[in-house]
Amino acid sequence: MAANRVVLTIDAGTHALKVGAFDPSNGARVGQFVQRPLTVTERGPAGRIKSQDGRHLTANMLSAVAEKVSELSGLGVNASDIAGIGTSGHMHADFLMRQTIKGLVPFSPASMWNCQRNAGMFNMIMNSDSLRDKFIVETGNEPMMRGIFFKALFRANETPETWARTTLSLTTNNLLTFALTGNPVLESSDGISALEPSTATYAGRLFKFFGLENKFPQRVIRPGDVAGGVSVPLAIEAGLKKGTVVAAGGGDQMTALLGNGITKAPGILGLNYGASGVVTAYGENINADPKGRIHYFGDWLMACCMATGLSVDEWSARTGKSIEELMELASGVEMGAGGARFYPWANGINHPVKAANTTAKFVGDKGRSQAELTRAVIDGTNLEMVLCARMMEEFGARFSAARMAGGGSKDKTGVIPQTFADMLGIPVTLNLEPEASSLGAAVAAAVAAGIYPDTASASSAMVHDGRTYEPRAGFTGLAEEMGQQYYAQVAQDYPEAWARYNQ
Repeated sequence: MAANRVVLTIDAGTHALKVGAFDPSNGARVGQFVQRPLTVTERGPAGRIKSQDGRHLTANMLSAVAEKVSELSGLGVNASDIAGIGTSGHMHADFLMRQTIKGLVPFSPASMWNCQRNAGMFNMIMNSDSLRDKFIVETGNEPMMRGIFFKALFRANETPETWARTTLSLTTNNLLTFALTGNPVLESSDGISALEPSTATYAGRLFKFFGLENKFPQRVIRPGDVAGGVSVPLAIEAGLKKGTVVAAGGGDQMTALLGNGITKAPGILGLNYGASGVVTAYGENINADPKGRIHYFGDWLMACCMATGLSVDEWSARTGKSIEELMELASGVEMGAGGARFYPWANGINHPVKAANTTAKFVGDKGRSQAELTRAVIDGTNLEMVLCARMMEEFGARFSAARMAGGGSKDKTGVIPQTFADMLGIPVTLNLEPEASSLGAAVAAAVAAGIYPDTASASSAMVHDGRTYEPRAGFTGLAEEMGQQYYAQVAQDYPEAWARYNQ
């Protein structure tokens, strides 16, 4: 392998896009990330309906790639030394494309975080045992408000004129690969709730049952598969080599899984503490949750908490303190926050029940200091993810250690990873590369380029451990007590949702 060979990564988040480069031999960054802001339009009550413009996203991607290629050239890395490109994107959006004389182009803002917008339809389906069970039978999962099937169903029923004009519906990650190659593909993790998990093919009977036309890419691929080669026009504009391999990276949580080294490795729990908190686990004897509370992908499980890092961000805005200042405050208070509790339900509840139109709240906060309330926010966001991990154990997941990435892993005080270790009773190791989604996209690119035979071997070479936090004695019992309080609060505040899962 040439000493200066690299793989390029493109990671589109909710508010920013970043382009990076990694050495596939060891996973080290090459140069700096090039970032571009992504405009998010907010409307509706309290700005809860958010959208992005696909044209703005692809234009910023092109600009950032061109700048990164120029930077690499200054480091002695030419376009021909870029072995492959991997993509990653947030899983909130559905970009609608229509056919024009210039080809397929985005024509309608992508919906994001639309749990408030489509809550009525979601609750109608969730309140019907037969409709909810239809999703579970066909896909192994309940309907997901942010899944591609449910968004398309909402579009077809609530905005039929827009849906009729739609030729193709793409996720964020798949929009990136389409812009690079001109090939429409669906990466399998983006297709949760629309695919049969064991075969990664479309659940045709589900589409037929709801009378929904399938306007998604017909080619379904997995991380590390080749999506195509860089097209001639894009190669010219971005300074890339024509035909450079583009990998199917994945939704940001799938690429975070790869970038966190959780690849077909039973015994390791994945914790990704970002705007959402995502828990992942592989297992040799994984089973689907018959109630659909845990997302099922055939041989691995995933649970998503809706407002993990988002809760910390909102608390920062409310207090006027930076995240770093809040972490310092929280580190001076032990787990339990003197009895104060925080429930991070700003964007809905996904586990142990599913409910929309929910509200974040403190309990027992009267007379508490800002430090105690900050600690309660950390406890509450961590606890929700820990409860997801405990539920995974019911369906075959087994783990004796955890790996952590995402924004929470950048906490210099260590209060977030230490709280995970204390609550779970297992060691929690930080990823040396905190940008796990970008590193996972690099893993996928290295496989697509033929440098490694599979994602497991690529992750083994490219993912490295940072600091490990060992569990302290005496805290798992407190975590169990806090978990029971969490469940009781869900039952009290959202009795219909609770009853639906606890009949």
